[in-house]
Amino acid sequence: MDIPDGRWLDLRLDMPANSVYNQKRLAAEAAMAEAEALAIKDAENTDQSINSDNQ
Repeated sequence: MDIPDGRWLDLRLDMPANSVYNQKRLAAEAAMAEAEALAIKDAENTDQSINSDNQ
């Protein structure tokens, strides 16, 4: 289909759950969640270390 000049066409696609796009998106979300959990754990360990050094 030809779209005339000066016209805009928006599309929304639903990707299958097993598509490469969705697999990469889920892997990225899992990696971000893991990194966040590690950062929280590291911050808690740092706080405990600082508190034990001050006593």
